[in-house]
Formats: sequence, C-alpha cells, structure tokens
Amino acid sequence: MKKILTKVLALSGIMVFQEVYMISSSRAETLKLTQQSPDWERLNFAHNEDERCKQSDDPFIVPAYIFSTPDRSVISSPALKLTGSYTTAPQEHRECVDQSQHRPVLFLTNREKFQYGFEDTGDGQIFVANVQHIRAGSHSHTWYVASIPVKSVTSMTFQVAMRRQPVLGVRGMHSQVRIAFDEPVILKQQFPINTNEEIRVNELIFSFQGVTKSGVEIDLTRGVDGSSLLAGGIYTTNAKLYDAFVTNSTQSMRQFSLNLPRDRMIAYIQKFINNSNYRRLSRHFGLFGSNCNSNQYYILDKVMNKFYSSLQKESSGKIVFWDPDKAYKGLKVRGLLVKEIAPHEREVGARMFLATFGISGANLVSQRSRQTFN
Repeated sequence: MKKILTKVLALSGIMVFQEVYMISSSRAETLKLTQQSPDWERLNFAHNEDERCKQSDDPFIVPAYIFSTPDRSVISSPALKLTGSYTTAPQEHRECVDQSQHRPVLFLTNREKFQYGFEDTGDGQIFVANVQHIRAGSHSHTWYVASIPVKSVTSMTFQVAMRRQPVLGVRGMHSQVRIAFDEPVILKQQFPINTNEEIRVNELIFSFQGVTKSGVEIDLTRGVDGSSLLAGGIYTTNAKLYDAFVTNSTQSMRQFSLNLPRDRMIAYIQKFINNSNYRRLSRHFGLFGSNCNSNQYYILDKVMNKFYSSLQKESSGKIVFWDPDKAYKGLKVRGLLVKEIAPHEREVGARMFLATFGISGANLVSQRSRQTFN
C-alpha cells in the first residue's frame, strides 16, 4: 500500500510540474520573455491564473480565475457542501475575477524599479505595485507603485469598520491595519507610467479583501461558497476612507493603538507584502474562515509569537478569530492593545477629505448616536 501511494504521489507531482511548465512557457511566449530577460521573475504565477483573464495592459493585474478544490460533485460531506470552504459553485469555475476595486500588492522587479525611477540604495526601502489612492473630491481611484521606507515606521493602529446590519444592528464588519511613517511613502502612477509626478503620504492601510467575478458584490452567500478570492492590498488613508464612508456606508472607524516594538512592526510589513506577493489571488476568501480579520491575526501572531506568554497563546484561541466585532478582545488577550483612540473620521485630515464628498461631521455624529459598541 505504501509503495502504491508513493507512486501515485510521484505521478501527481510529474503532472503538476508539466502543467506548471506549460503555463510558464505560454506566459513567457505571450510576454516575449526569455530566461535572460530582466523581467523573467515577473513570471511568478499561481495555479489559478490564465492570460485570458488579463483585464488591461497594466502588467500588475493578476490574471486570476475562480477555482474549485475539489470539485463540488465529488464531495460527500454535507458540511463541506454547505460551507463551501473547499469548493465553489461549478458554474463559476474558471470565471475571471474583477480587480477594479481591490488587488494584491506585488514586489517590483529590479528593472521595474529603474523603469519608475526608483533608486534602491539598500537602506530598507520596499518597492511595490498595486497601491490604491484617491484624490480629494474624485470618485475614481488610481493604482500606484510605491517606495515604502519600512525602517521609518512609527506606529500601528488596528481599525474596525462599524456598519449597520439587518437584525444585528451596528457591528464590526471589516478590520485593517493603519501604519504611520516618519519619512514619506513615494507614490508614482502605475499605468500608464508617469514618473513626472510624485505623491507623498505618511500613512498606509494594510487590508485583506475579498474579490469575485465582475458585476456582483460579496454577500453572505458569496462569502461562504468559495466563489471569492483573498487579496492582500495596500491603500492610502484617502482610498480607505472613501471605501469605508462613501462606498460602504460605514458609520464609524474604531481605532485601537498597538504596542508592537519597531522591529516587529517592520516584520509585520515585510510579512504582509511577502504573503501577498507569494499568494497573489490563489486562496479562497471565507467569511467565517480566511477573511479580513483572521489574516491580520495570522500575520500578527507570526511576528509576535515569541513574545506571547503561554496564557496569552491559550486565551487567544478562545476568541472568535474571524469576527472583526471581537477585535478589542482579540487584541487585548494577545497583549497587543494599548488603548482605544478616537475614531478615524474625527481626525482633522479625515474630516477635510470626507467633506469633499459631501460627508460632514454632523452626518457622522448623527450616525454614531445610533450605535452600540461592544
């Protein structure tokens, strides 16, 4: 039996290698690359990618499609069929995912750094693509490449978007991490390339989002049936304020300051970007599993695990890991919470930005008056 299993695994490995090789060769031919090309490393791809899903000539769009693992028809467990944790609706298998709103952050190759006019001096800068930014008063976002001064990180804040839900009332529905730097993050327009203008910001938002096929929104059904994929994205505060208060009718953005040492904050940034660049859009998004909140805990726990006491490790396992509404408790039992600070929308810069979209402080106060926080 052991010999048979070994042969089966070996044959499976050969088949996977052959498929990867064919996809890689096709990708290289499409992009007119050879192993000597400076962008050869851009051929990094996931198992669910195909050139037919390329939505524009922007080289940083991940040509991903919805996938099933395994096929729903061969699953015998009613529980798996119901939760969809390992599958997706058969009719949507191989449908391309929409990346107009959210994308995974990707590293720039050495040639791309040069192409955008970035100078890599080896002093701790990280160069990435697919950073989203929105200008004040504009209802359309733009994608940027960015130079992130990782070593100048000064603070981390855990944010929770409070939204009104039927029956449940106002509760935490999304979580993300806000990071501040004492040196500017430099943004340059990604596509078409424009190196004549730079935008400088001192904060970024690190957020996991669900993406699915074009024309539909992620709801309770699509959040559990495997038809959504997970994207680890980076955004400016403008982009995320717009997403929260203009697009998604968020009523308040709660904020919890975190007490990570500087080297652990740096480790968080590196881990998040490495994770996103490696996974791309190859993992399912699950509303009650791998979602915006659980993946933040995953990275925080990875970089802070050696600092946790045995009690903290035990206690963290008792808090619902996927629920943003339990963020206060989840951070507290891990020893990461300093205190809750004023909501993001009350800050002067946020108020000025939201005012350009007709959202005033009075509107927000009226919304908050109807809330009940945990």
